[in-house]
Amino acid sequence: MADRIETATTQTTNAIAVAGVTSAAWLPSLKSASEVAGMLMPIFGVIWLVVQIVRALAGPAKPPKV
Repeated sequence: MADRIETATTQTTNAIAVAGVTSAAWLPSLKSASEVAGMLMPIFGVIWLVVQIVRALAGPAKPPKV
């Protein structure tokens, strides 16, 4: 069990190290993804709020008749 934990820890550490070394290559795409998310999240937030308001006004769901 301890060997599996040590292996997982080593693999995680190696993945983080590789991501850190190569971050300059994927930083521009990460920035553009962040900009897109920044534009879309308010829209999704409003949609989710409307869904919750409609759901609250509709009342609890009725169980199906069997």
